[in-house]
Amino acid sequence: MRPGIVVAHGLFLQQNMRHWESLLVTRATEVAAHLAAEGALASGAVRSSSYVVAALVIATLKGDQMATQPPTTKDTPFGLEPNVAAGLAYLFGIIGGIVIYVGGGTNKFVKWAAAQSITLWGAYIAYQILVVIVDAMLGLTHLWILFPIVGIVTLLVGILALIAWLYTFITGFQGKEVRLPIIADLTTRFFPQAS
Repeated sequence: MRPGIVVAHGLFLQQNMRHWESLLVTRATEVAAHLAAEGALASGAVRSSSYVVAALVIATLKGDQMATQPPTTKDTPFGLEPNVAAGLAYLFGIIGGIVIYVGGGTNKFVKWAAAQSITLWGAYIAYQILVVIVDAMLGLTHLWILFPIVGIVTLLVGILALIAWLYTFITGFQGKEVRLPIIADLTTRFFPQAS
């Protein structure tokens, strides 16, 4: 390494260390103030500095959240994060929607995702049953010439269902609410408490 690169790297590390040092001092002050406000320092509940150091490290790693805050209770099924619950509802189709919908919680975003998943895959299953009935009727009436048309329509609907499935579970995991055309209207009608 050339001497100029070593000096520049050393200056960068020195500036970075100053930044982290000031961040740690700020966090230590916040943690100490928070513990003092709770009476933990005055009552002797904190007997060693290891608790303060651990709280400081956790607070620094978590970013802006204080490490001593009690965890908030989630209003989602099974205590999952809302985006994970919504993504799973979409990912596992009608079964995932039913499990997440009846799994508890009152989060509207998660309830909507589960209800829309149930509606989307329920409609797709109903469509597939209709195709079987139409195929049987066409076979009985000797209208075999229409089989390719039904097949093409079924293929297109299957591709649309695949696209809808991919779109919904990806955006569900991203935490974005999805409202599919037609399916959203049906979902609102069948699950008014979820909308």
